[in-house]
Amino acid sequence: MKKDKYFYSWLFAVIILASLLALSIYLGVSGWYFSNDNTRVTDFQLGNNIEIEANKNSANAVSLNFNGSFLCGEKLNQIVAIKNYEQDYEFYVRGKAYVYTSANEFQPISLITTQNWIFNENDGYYYFKDTLPAQNKISLCSQIYLDESLTLKSTENYVITFLIETLTVDHTIEAFWGYNFIE
Repeated sequence: MKKDKYFYSWLFAVIILASLLALSIYLGVSGWYFSNDNTRVTDFQLGNNIEIEANKNSANAVSLNFNGSFLCGEKLNQIVAIKNYEQDYEFYVRGKAYVYTSANEFQPISLITTQNWIFNENDGYYYFKDTLPAQNKISLCSQIYLDESLTLKSTENYVITFLIETLTVDHTIEAFWGYNFIE
């Protein structure tokens, strides 16, 4: 029985599709498809004032670009403010900051906080000692401190993230956050 042109075109298509499937599985398993790229550009740059919007019972994060040319043990000017945009709610506030490295690690960084903040070493959060009234603003920090244990490469870019969480006053803070800072 003689094979016609139609058979060979289907055979060619099946071989090509099987090759593409095998290649995509190989690249997916080997990790070539996924890469870590910290060269993203954010709207915020180190040193510029940042205001983070806070709403009731929520978490909000703001990230900024950071190159590794700074020395560990250095204090860098960075003002971070938190604004309560709610009309009728006051709430508790906690925050933390960390560096996302090119090795896919989260390294905590220290904050030089303004008044009325308490640091909890167990969870790495800074807690505001009072409540943040509706339509008011507080300052979290005036500087960030790069811990001496932090390893940075001057040729790489990093991302610093400030994470802010809020909890309305009608919630039990110890039940949700595991730490009672109001005493």
